[in-house]
Amino acid sequence: MEMTLRWYGEGNDSVTLEQIRQIPGVAGVITALHDIPAGEAWTYEDVMKRKPVKASSGIFTKGMTWRIIYQGIMIGLLSLAAFVIGISTPNPPVIEGLTQEQVRVEIGQTMTFIVLAFSELIHVFNIRNNKESIFKIGIGGNKQLFWAIGASAMLMLVILAIPVLRAIFSIPVLPMDRIVETIALVIAPVVIVEIFKLLKINTSKDE
Repeated sequence: MEMTLRWYGEGNDSVTLEQIRQIPGVAGVITALHDIPAGEAWTYEDVMKRKPVKASSGIFTKGMTWRIIYQGIMIGLLSLAAFVIGISTPNPPVIEGLTQEQVRVEIGQTMTFIVLAFSELIHVFNIRNNKESIFKIGIGGNKQLFWAIGASAMLMLVILAIPVLRAIFSIPVLPMDRIVETIALVIAPVVIVEIFKLLKINTSKDE
C-alpha cells in the first residue's frame, strides 16, 4: 500500500506539489477536475486543458491572489450596499419598542445578513470553474455540492420564515421593495464574475 494525498490543483489548494514532495512516505497525489462529479470519467479534452504545473510555483498563484482580492471586495461592497439601502427605507414597518431609525437599522442588518449569506452560496457556482461560464458547465453536475448548498440555504430560510426564530435573531419582515433589491444583490456576484470571465480577466495569463 502506498500513501497518497489529495491535491485540489493549482489555484484551488494552498499546498504546493513541492511541499507535498517533502512529506516522508508520500508516493503520489490524487487530484480532480472539480467541475466533474466524483465517479464520472474525465474526457481527454478536459484533461488536456490543464497546463503543466511548475514545482517551483508559490502557494498563491497570481490568478488566485487576484480572485481572492476582487471577489472579496465584491462581496463586501454588495453587503455594504445592502445595509445602506436598508437604513434608507422611507416607510419602515412599525415594530413595538423600536423607533423608526432603529427599525431602519434592523432592516439594514437583515438585508446585510441575507446578502452576505446567500451571495456566498451563489458564489460557489462561480468558483467551480475559473474560465468557463456556469451557464455552460451547468449548476447541477455535482449533486453533492448542489444538495449541500440547498441544505444551507434551507436552514437560513427557516430562520427568516419562522416568527419565533426571527424574534431571537432580531430579524424584521422586509418591505416588498427591499426584498426585490435584496434578491438582486444576492445574484449580483454571478453577473459580475460572468462579466469578468467573458472579458477574460478572471484569470491570469499563465493559468
